[in-house]
Amino acid sequence: MTAGWRNRAAAAYLLALIVALLLAPALAVQSPEQQNRECPCAAPSARFLLGTDELGRDVWSRLLHGGRISLGAGALAATLSTGLGLLAGASAGLSRGWWRRIVLALAELFLAVPWLYLLLAVRAFLPLTLRPGQVLLLLSGTIGVAGWARPGRLLAQLATEVREREYVEIAESFGAQRRHLIWRHLLPELTGLARTLFLLMLPSYVLAEVALSFFGLGVGEPAASWGNLLAPLRHPATAASCPQLASPLPLLALLVVACEWLSGRVEVD
Repeated sequence: MTAGWRNRAAAAYLLALIVALLLAPALAVQSPEQQNRECPCAAPSARFLLGTDELGRDVWSRLLHGGRISLGAGALAATLSTGLGLLAGASAGLSRGWWRRIVLALAELFLAVPWLYLLLAVRAFLPLTLRPGQVLLLLSGTIGVAGWARPGRLLAQLATEVREREYVEIAESFGAQRRHLIWRHLLPELTGLARTLFLLMLPSYVLAEVALSFFGLGVGEPAASWGNLLAPLRHPATAASCPQLASPLPLLALLVVACEWLSGRVEVD
């Protein structure tokens, strides 16, 4: 498959996934929290397209509504990381003094911190009475803030290279203002890399939310997310009787592949 066809296929999958998740209330007739205790772990049928879970809840409905939470959390965190990294990287690249040294030192510090354990600790200390939306925002914000360092360092390196190019120095010597340098020369170079970094981080952050919910530290029941949809599979008996609970796995795998195809390859040291 050529690169062009791969990009089209990846874009088509992401578009179809986003549209399906946005239309979840229309595509899924039953509520994701509605229990049908008379038919637990039911096989796929006309009534339940993907069957039911151990509590009789419609897996198709929980898959769509849960995808909105998992993909939304990942997109929010990736947007926050990319935005903070772009802001820090652009400012560090334009500065040749103490500010650049501070930004790069902070980036090294953030990269050295084991943020996964810190995230687990933060979630463990949050009260259990928080609503799913509040938990989602807090976790997305924590993941996004913790992840700014890698894109920030890469964007700072690129911004420095652009800043030292001959035509930029000539424009500056002729009196070009800082705003002109940013909008005319710097941002067009940085936005391409920022989009690539966003696509690379998106599946990682979606998987982070899925992992937290899988272990009961993310969005809790009865709200649906891909993580708590997969959580019952920790028990062998449930995995054997309700294999349809694994339905998020192919969507996650395709998400990783699609984002990788669209992003291209970026050297990250």
